[in-house]
Amino acid sequence: MAGADASPKTPDAASFPESTVLKFRRGTRLQYDRVREQWFIQAPERAFFADPVAAEILQLVNGKRSLTALIDTLAAKFSAPRETIAQDVLRMTRDLADKQVLQAV
Repeated sequence: MAGADASPKTPDAASFPESTVLKFRRGTRLQYDRVREQWFIQAPERAFFADPVAAEILQLVNGKRSLTALIDTLAAKFSAPRETIAQDVLRMTRDLADKQVLQAV
């Protein structure tokens, strides 16, 4: 098909089992802007501001921690139902994988 991107597509993060370990893609990172007192994701030729919930999640993404461990850590930290935390984490990581910010290790 002419003009189609021949590179393999990133798998949809919704299909990631909780045992998946995620990392930031090369050239992409979470950074804190001290002037604005705001977390943001810096990616090649673009940036995304991270709301407080996203910042909490992304600070735990280190290429070693599984989604299970990340979800358990947040559920304990915020004394929130694990199911609710899991839904938020899985939704956000799927979105960021689709935007090519995160990838499975």
